[in-house]
Amino acid sequence: MALSITPPSLRCSYARTDTTSRSRAADRPGYLRTGKRNVNIAFNKEVQKSLSWRSKGTATRARVTMMPVGVPSVLYENDFLDIWDVLNKERIVFIGDEIDEEISNKLVATLLYLDGLDSSTDLFFFINCHGGDVSSSLAIYDTMQFLKSSVVTRCIGYAYDIPAFILAAGKRGSRAALPHTRIILRSPVGEADGKVDDVLNETKELTKTRDHLYNELAKHTGQPVEKIFQDLTEGKGFNTQEAIEYGLIDRIARPRRLFNTIHQQEKTAPGLG
Repeated sequence: MALSITPPSLRCSYARTDTTSRSRAADRPGYLRTGKRNVNIAFNKEVQKSLSWRSKGTATRARVTMMPVGVPSVLYENDFLDIWDVLNKERIVFIGDEIDEEISNKLVATLLYLDGLDSSTDLFFFINCHGGDVSSSLAIYDTMQFLKSSVVTRCIGYAYDIPAFILAAGKRGSRAALPHTRIILRSPVGEADGKVDDVLNETKELTKTRDHLYNELAKHTGQPVEKIFQDLTEGKGFNTQEAIEYGLIDRIARPRRLFNTIHQQEKTAPGLG
């Protein structure tokens, strides 16, 4: 016996407002039994749009192209603020991207503002990035030396090239890195092309910048300039212990140990009976 199957209509009309129409609408996909639109359906559709498939003839696992997580807002002094604004209010500044002119200007402006609010309290500089423009980075370095507030540097993750130089320029005795931090120092890199005279001029400028950086690094680390020239000609990597020995940081920032005082508190706490 052959069955005749009618394909469902691609368009649904809910123009009727009688009770029968509403009850049918409530049974359709996308509606709760209450007759209200199910927002979870629309949300799931948006999630599906964010999934992409590797198309090489065969289906593979779905891949999420973007995490649906934004910058959190937290309660701070009876108001909800962006987490980065809260950290700035606590005198904590992050370098988390490759340093360019825009990032440098923002960091310098933040440092100057926080120093103007209170110059008697330390500023905390957290570093987790690689490389950047030398001139923009030197603007941050000069600002650190200009401020009345001391700048305490912390490295989390890694500091490659010029950010490692900024790390070493922090307050002596307070420079620290987490246990698995990686630090790498190398000579400045040029990208000159074109006429020979242009290349030669940039080479001269890079040489002056390199000599200045190495001399400043010698002041912050206590290493002889000659040794720094020798070590950084081809680049040098440091783990946290090696960074301490070289003078780039002063200590390893380890998590605080938690002591189990629950039982002691239970003994001293007043009973309910």
